[in-house]
Amino acid sequence: MDYKKEMKILEKGRERYFPVMDMMLDMKASGDGRPVSINDPDIMRTVLELVDVGYFDADAFVVNKHFGEVRGLYYRGGPVLTDRGLIQYKDHQQQRRSNQLRRLFVLLGVVLLCASAIVAMLMLL
Repeated sequence: MDYKKEMKILEKGRERYFPVMDMMLDMKASGDGRPVSINDPDIMRTVLELVDVGYFDADAFVVNKHFGEVRGLYYRGGPVLTDRGLIQYKDHQQQRRSNQLRRLFVLLGVVLLCASAIVAMLMLL
């Protein structure tokens, strides 16, 4: 077993978690009390994985199974994230913000470097 390869696979799998977390936090239960259906198989798989890992609350979902095969997944409403899930979500958001700031400062540095080069060239003329 190649440790680095396995870690990359796990990290890539975790990248799928956060768009689904965002989607579930934005999803609202219907006003009439009926659960909201989740039909996309990839999202269903990721939601079930998040429930299994402990990031999502299992009570917020209804899983329709037939002979051990998942036929449907429904969101009941209410809080989705557990404490562990909230910690991971906040860490991811903080990392995203710091990456955006880093990119902004690099871009600002490049712009200032180009401006100083232009000013130096104009001074030579």
